[in-house]
Amino acid sequence: MEAQQIGASHPRIKQVIDLQRSTRPNPRLLFVAEGLWAHNALLDADTAIDTFFWCPEAAYSDEAVTRSAQVAARAAQTFRISARTLARIAERDKPDGLLSVARLPRWDAASLALPDDALLLVADAVEIPGNLGTLIRTLDAVGADLLVLTNRRTRLTHPKV
Repeated sequence: MEAQQIGASHPRIKQVIDLQRSTRPNPRLLFVAEGLWAHNALLDADTAIDTFFWCPEAAYSDEAVTRSAQVAARAAQTFRISARTLARIAERDKPDGLLSVARLPRWDAASLALPDDALLLVADAVEIPGNLGTLIRTLDAVGADLLVLTNRRTRLTHPKV
């Protein structure tokens, strides 16, 4: 994978920091995805990936290297970054060299086709972003079909989700 090397002062790196700090309005519903699990979820959900940042020095597994090629093929832009730049923008201890800015998908409830035995969770007024993130990961682990949020009080693009 041939990608332009960029450093910490590049505007795309600054965009990641802004998204993580939630310092600017986010009308495009962009969020930061870090690590192998998050990138597997991006690919599985066919999520639009605006920018992919790849740090080969931080790849801890062959799966991360394989996944990087798949994500780069899907991303609108791909950049290579140093381990130092990755450490500056990553919030996880070991993000496997994979970090992306992606767009939260939108689904129309009328177009969802669920099986008769669908497993779904309805969560009302979840206020803490980390709790919502935990619900999402738990639903993924048990193979749930749908999460319905009512009376939403946290932003879906919050870094802790």
